[in-house]
Amino acid sequence: GVTSIFAFGSAGTLVIGLATQNLASMFVNGLVLTTSDRISEGDHIKLGSGLSGRVQKIGWFQTTLRHYDELEEIIPNSELGMQRVTNLSRVTKCQVKQTLRVKYEDAHKLDKFLPDILKEIKASCPKVITSGVRPFRAYLTNFKEDHLQISVDTHHQIPPMGEVYWKNRHECLLAIYRAAKKNDIEFVSGYYPQGINK
Repeated sequence: GVTSIFAFGSAGTLVIGLATQNLASMFVNGLVLTTSDRISEGDHIKLGSGLSGRVQKIGWFQTTLRHYDELEEIIPNSELGMQRVTNLSRVTKCQVKQTLRVKYEDAHKLDKFLPDILKEIKASCPKVITSGVRPFRAYLTNFKEDHLQISVDTHHQIPPMGEVYWKNRHECLLAIYRAAKKNDIEFVSGYYPQGINK
């Protein structure tokens, strides 16, 4: 009897202690989030766990994140405080990168095709960075069993989110497609750059 009571009392104390510790951790992290400029309500963020969306509300114990599919997720501040957070709303530049697969038969066309890709992108995307402070390149990067691998890497003075970003990405992909058509380049059967339909 007495032993059981003491055992129950010890277990209860442990549970209460752990719960209190967790609440304290959430509160402290909530205090840090609300008093720092790490993130603010309305910001678009990406977490180290892979979650991303718009910060709806930062509370003392939990933060509400609205995903891009409109679903909301409540994240304990103790968990949020331990993750790497990328605040997309504070980023002013974006990258559009594509890997293309070209037939070996078209290898002799690359000397003209690759510069044409950059010319088309420059003409179609006025915010593309070509000053040299960011990559602006199209190169043959690898030999694969059934194709040549081409890497196109461009950066733009546009935040990596929202309609402006997707419009710019769309134009960039179309520019690659036009350069391919202009040079009579065929991609490996069944493959087209992401975002392009045959």
